[in-house]
Amino acid sequence: MFSTAEIPVAGGRRTRVSPHVVLALRATAALRGLTGFLTIFMAFLVQAEFADGWTATLALGGVAVAAGAGSFLGTAAGSRLGTATPDRVVLVAAVSAAAVTVLAAVFYGFGMAVLVAGVAAVANAIGKVALDAIIQREVPENLRASAFARSETVLQLAWVAGGGLAIVLPTTGWIGFSVAAAILVLAVGLVVWSLLGGRRRSPAPAAPDDPTTPMGTPWT
Repeated sequence: MFSTAEIPVAGGRRTRVSPHVVLALRATAALRGLTGFLTIFMAFLVQAEFADGWTATLALGGVAVAAGAGSFLGTAAGSRLGTATPDRVVLVAAVSAAAVTVLAAVFYGFGMAVLVAGVAAVANAIGKVALDAIIQREVPENLRASAFARSETVLQLAWVAGGGLAIVLPTTGWIGFSVAAAILVLAVGLVVWSLLGGRRRSPAPAAPDDPTTPMGTPWT
């Protein structure tokens, strides 16, 4: 579902994935990857930066509270978007998370890391709600269950990829957030580029042909 290629459906037929679903899935996968990265990296970062056991516990608790509160707020806000366009919502969520991650890389501090955890949780929850709304809108009813299952598989793989990245990186805050910011900006930039490119390639409505003069002898 990362491309608009045809996918097999029941009965041996094939159907094309809507570009709206593809772009929303790419943006939400970037957010889910950031969440996976933060889940693993923040645990290592707390161990590296806080030698005292109680201080480390409080720091890790602060991260957990920020992530939990962000997830709750994001889900609540996503369910109350009303008439907001879900395509725009998921894009704004991804851009906001990327911007905060860049700020954390430039002005690194543990407080900024906690802020990223909270914002990423909000953006991830809102993005997931928006993605579900887009699938509900774009995918035929008989294919929605399969589309939801495929999208969830992609998001879980993105989480695993983000967590794997956190494992291989050194536990240095500014390095970790710089790498995460670079990958996230690249991913969101590709989504925006694909969106703008798709709009440029959209064919303009054809003008109606001029009426033609009948040829031959008219019937009487």
